[in-house]
Amino acid sequence: MRLTDLAKKYGTTVGAQATKLGFRNKASIYVRVSLGWTAEEAFSTKINEKPPRILAQRVALLLRKEYLLQKLKDSRKRRKEIRRRKTAILIDGEYLSPDDAAKRVGITRQAAYQRIKRGWPRHLAFTTPKTYLVRP
Repeated sequence: MRLTDLAKKYGTTVGAQATKLGFRNKASIYVRVSLGWTAEEAFSTKINEKPPRILAQRVALLLRKEYLLQKLKDSRKRRKEIRRRKTAILIDGEYLSPDDAAKRVGITRQAAYQRIKRGWPRHLAFTTPKTYLVRP
């Protein structure tokens, strides 16, 4: 329904209704319609109020935005966890950085990586303590 037809139905003009709702002129009501409000909502809702349909849409958008942000945070955490697991070493049920795992057995990280380079299994390279070669 057009605004002029709606104004005739209410027995007023668009300009008079705009003034009654608190607007300076009728252009504000036309702007509301151009923003997607129905003619009935634009013609009957006061200046600082929002129609329930618009409020529901905004709430839905905010919830969707929060959901997407949470999903993004979760994916970042997941990627970080995967990255950490790739470099972390599982010792006694806890993930340790290569530095901490090597320090725990008394070797340097470089020594542990040298062991891996020479063919040692990863878990043994970081759990076998330093051995000294005793020559007879």
